[in-house]
Amino acid sequence: MSYFTQVLKNENKKAFVTIVAAGLLSMVAVAGVVSADGPQFNIFPISYTGELNHDLALLDARNISNGEGWSTSQTDHNVGVNADPGDIIEFSVYYHNGAVTKPENIANNTLIRATKSGSASLEHTIGASIGASNASTVFSSSAGRGGDMQVHIAGTVAQTLELVPGSTVLRANRGLTSPPSPQTLSDSIFGTGVNIGDVQACWDFQGLVNFKVKVSQVQPQITVNIDKQVKNVTDNTSYTDMVNADPDDVVEFKITGTNTSSVTIDKFTFSDNLPNRLSFVSGSLIVSRSFSGGLFNGGLIVNSISPGQSVTIEFKARVAPEAEFSFGTTNLTNVAFLTGTGPGSAGPVQDTAIVKVTRQQPLECTIFVRALFNGAPFSGALSYTISGNESIFGSFVPEDHTGVTSGTYSATRVSGGPTGANYNGVQPTSGFCPANGSLTFTFLFTTPEVPNFTIEKTVRNINQGTGFVEGVSAAPSDVVEFQIVIRNTGNVNLTNVIGRDVLPTKLTFKTGTMLIDGANAGCDSCYFGTTGVNLGTLVPNQAKTVIFRADVASQSQFTVGTTSLVNTAYAKASTLSEKQDTASVFVTKVEIQKEDGNGGSRPQ
Repeated sequence: MSYFTQVLKNENKKAFVTIVAAGLLSMVAVAGVVSADGPQFNIFPISYTGELNHDLALLDARNISNGEGWSTSQTDHNVGVNADPGDIIEFSVYYHNGAVTKPENIANNTLIRATKSGSASLEHTIGASIGASNASTVFSSSAGRGGDMQVHIAGTVAQTLELVPGSTVLRANRGLTSPPSPQTLSDSIFGTGVNIGDVQACWDFQGLVNFKVKVSQVQPQITVNIDKQVKNVTDNTSYTDMVNADPDDVVEFKITGTNTSSVTIDKFTFSDNLPNRLSFVSGSLIVSRSFSGGLFNGGLIVNSISPGQSVTIEFKARVAPEAEFSFGTTNLTNVAFLTGTGPGSAGPVQDTAIVKVTRQQPLECTIFVRALFNGAPFSGALSYTISGNESIFGSFVPEDHTGVTSGTYSATRVSGGPTGANYNGVQPTSGFCPANGSLTFTFLFTTPEVPNFTIEKTVRNINQGTGFVEGVSAAPSDVVEFQIVIRNTGNVNLTNVIGRDVLPTKLTFKTGTMLIDGANAGCDSCYFGTTGVNLGTLVPNQAKTVIFRADVASQSQFTVGTTSLVNTAYAKASTLSEKQDTASVFVTKVEIQKEDGNGGSRPQ
């Protein structure tokens, strides 16, 4: 490598200045960093001030709409980029093959990729990676490479970041005296990445891939919500969506309108339609804010509602006399409307409250139909029949059947109930509903018990420092470590969970290395017998992890080539049959090759 490159940064751009290597001291200083064979990207310490023999941060960014410059320090880099909706942000991916200049150290088919969140947010993280077909991939998030870039969007509306088409540009070989002209790349940097070809190992061939993204400009939309409830003042009940009442009762309605958007709404307009047989009680209107207009005539107006703020309206109404109702139940539905105006408009939205008026017949009673799921009240679709002096059909619980002729009734479920639940009958199956009294039928459901578990076995090579995988390479006399994870994937407790293992020949257990959930096993040799080790009880989603090590046999016990050693782990529970999983160790014995000697250098 004939040149070293120093990277200088000013407020608006990155510039590359090549400095001719001067003396062995610089060569020796660099050689210790790049001594390994094969291409290696961005391995030098990073600098934001242009120090000799330093790399730039792998990823940097600036807001070009605001005329900002690149990061000047790690602290500056960590702060990220502030942006408004509609701003353009430029990102720069720096690459440098820091290996020794050799043909075998050329990085082939170098691929540069960027990552971003596709969802709208006020906070975005942009990352980048550099890899090649013959080199390990490095990431901006890796230690010592500067870190990912954070983009902070101003305002309260989540925005997206989208690539500016045609903005991805390659600036290759920036260390050369006459580097090539910038080259426009495809718009795939956030997808499959961009292939910049082969990259030689030298400061001369460091470069940049720059691209731009635009912050979206989603404008705030106003949204409103209305909730209407009713209570029976005569019976002193609480507010609900539906209330039972008798003729001549007084009920009270409550309308709540809420600004559910992130901006202030200029005006709320409420209106209400009282049904026939409900009459407004004069003087009962109460509004939580100053208002104008009329609720039942032209609309009630409240101005300037802040985000999250609610306006409450309460008024009373009287149910008509008994003579205006037929025997049985009559539903009086009251509808309220809300429109939000400025900026833009929302609605009208509406909600209802129902007054369920019952005119009782002599010798009438009420049948309540309820359902319990695992002992807790269930509300939902449930078809049933009730037979007796009358026939009653229902499709939903809970439900109250009023005005029922007094007598003995039985209940039968037809279909429905909690999805996937077991039906356990109805209590009582039959009963007497007394005049002016009630009878309650309760349908019972429970969750089916489904016992199950999984066993997963993996292995890693301690000598080579690998992670846990299903199959690992090894050499004779290496030490490998096995991991077995037994997990309860059912919805009931598993008792007497037994784990055991069968080691193949040429793998020998290392005494004292067995751990169960990180603690020493009481009898590690028991694990390798036919009885196994009792791991106790596993509650749903609980797992037990068994780890132990084994020695690979010596060279003399293997033939030249690769030998597959398959280790099998077993697990079972008191109600479930035994399951197994395997992990393999592929032991390779290399034939010793005799090298040609040099007779001229042998002693005479």
